[in-house]
Amino acid sequence: MVRIGNFLRTTTLLLAALGTALAHGDPAYPVKPIRVVLPYSAGGAIDLFARAFADAAGKTLGQNLIVDNKPGGNTFIGMGDCARSKPDGYTLCIINSDALAVGPHAFTKMPYAPTKDLVGVASVVAPFTGVFARADAPFNDFKGMLAYAKANPGKLNYGSWGSGSIAQLHLELFNQRLKADMQGIPYKGSADVLTAMLAGDVQVGYFTLGQMLPYVKEGKIRPMSISGARRAPQLPNIPTMVELGADLGIRSEFGIYAPKATPPQLVEKLNSAFVTALHDPKIQVLLSDQGWEPLGTSVDAINKAMNVQFESARAAYRDFNLKPVE
Repeated sequence: MVRIGNFLRTTTLLLAALGTALAHGDPAYPVKPIRVVLPYSAGGAIDLFARAFADAAGKTLGQNLIVDNKPGGNTFIGMGDCARSKPDGYTLCIINSDALAVGPHAFTKMPYAPTKDLVGVASVVAPFTGVFARADAPFNDFKGMLAYAKANPGKLNYGSWGSGSIAQLHLELFNQRLKADMQGIPYKGSADVLTAMLAGDVQVGYFTLGQMLPYVKEGKIRPMSISGARRAPQLPNIPTMVELGADLGIRSEFGIYAPKATPPQLVEKLNSAFVTALHDPKIQVLLSDQGWEPLGTSVDAINKAMNVQFESARAAYRDFNLKPVE
């Protein structure tokens, strides 16, 4: 009886240890499909990328990654779903880092707290973004744009969208920090701003390079600057906001995130698969066509970047005296 009791106790301890190991980094993970929440509508550029990228990463992981579009509410619906999901490695989400950085300062109520409820898995791509103007605008470059706006107060229309958007913050940057005087014209989204720009209703706006490159090539739109510190390969002669001394310190980077308590071993395994997926030839062609820069950062790097951008957004809201909205 003693031997049987010892055997049962030993077996129980072994099973408990195995259960703990499985819970904190099952070597067989993943054993079922992984849901990837995308808080944007189907059919857009990020949706097309997310689906192709999910297919590429699924080959490495040996399981399907299923993109689940949950748009609406300034991305709150989808991201709230992701943050509240079970932290078992089977729910992830893709979001733009500027939404995570700016959101908590732009809105009084959010269904999740980015730095508390999410853990970064990997920064995967950064769309080149920047300031663009109509080709018939009475200036040729960024410095000329500022000079014109200062000399002609309120005559230069700048298309913006959404409270707390990166486009709105750039308008405040131009008007408050750089002492320009542009007239902000609000729209529902960047696509609406582009339509207005092509129609001549606004002269300047903030866009992704992928949106604007066809119009630049047609001679309808002129690039003024590229955000961040790295020039876009497609527009090597266009200076960056860092070069121009006009950088907010908030960069648009699409990253993959998981609920905060997801086991670190699973996060690292996912990170490895996503970094590998960026080398897939189909993904590289897609990124080149869209004007996006592949990243593939470490787990540590994406989480440090999230905190740095969060603080940059806090500083911008403080310096520009912007108030959060309901």
